[in-house]
Amino acid sequence: MSPSTLRASVGFFSFTEVPPSADRSYNEWHQLDHLPEQYALPGIAHGERWVASPDCVAARLVDDDLLGRAQYTTLYLIGDPVEPTIDAFGALAGELRAVGRFHEERTAHMAGGWRVASAATSPRLPVSPGVIPWRPAAGVFVLVEDDRPDVDLPSSAPLLAVAIGVGLFGEQLGVTGSLGVVALLAGFLVLQQPWRALRWRAGGGGSGSGAGLDPAIPFALATGVTIATYSAIDRLGTRLIDPLPYAAILWVTTSA
Repeated sequence: MSPSTLRASVGFFSFTEVPPSADRSYNEWHQLDHLPEQYALPGIAHGERWVASPDCVAARLVDDDLLGRAQYTTLYLIGDPVEPTIDAFGALAGELRAVGRFHEERTAHMAGGWRVASAATSPRLPVSPGVIPWRPAAGVFVLVEDDRPDVDLPSSAPLLAVAIGVGLFGEQLGVTGSLGVVALLAGFLVLQQPWRALRWRAGGGGSGSGAGLDPAIPFALATGVTIATYSAIDRLGTRLIDPLPYAAILWVTTSA
């Protein structure tokens, strides 16, 4: 291993707000109970907690309405085996909570694992970058940036509606209609590029464990299914019922 390489490939951060009345109990719990317990997991290489004192808060270059309320930042560095350790990390939290060994007077405004991209030190320091987390320090400077791709997943619902309507409900479009649908789908794919959000989630960005389903995806799927289902019902209704009675039914059922 190169001296510039950390013994960790993932950093799990938690930005936590604790009410002033619970500061002491939170620090005692984390320092004497919760943090030591994590070292029983095979891939936990290091754990540390920092507090944003009033002076630190006043010196912030930027602030955020949500994360700005978090006085504590906790970091766990995770090395091999990464995936089993992350799974065990979450399971251990549940086990400790179940036996009353979890501090409930806390709110994690953001928590999740991010990949370690690089490590570096100032030229005036004699130590190598790979050991910086274990060197005593007076504090840390934390910069949180949103690197998510600009993908509007809910706007992909019409794309899903067209695909579902054609594929599942057997729309008969003919050659011209089929070409139009293909052009429509291609246009949505080019503009929205929804796979970027999926790739970003799989690649370790964002909160949570670094992977998982973006909350907007189920919403877009549900919206697309709803639109396609309504279209299918509407097509069936206009075929089986005279237009005027059918319009009356729609008016009564949707105007409430």
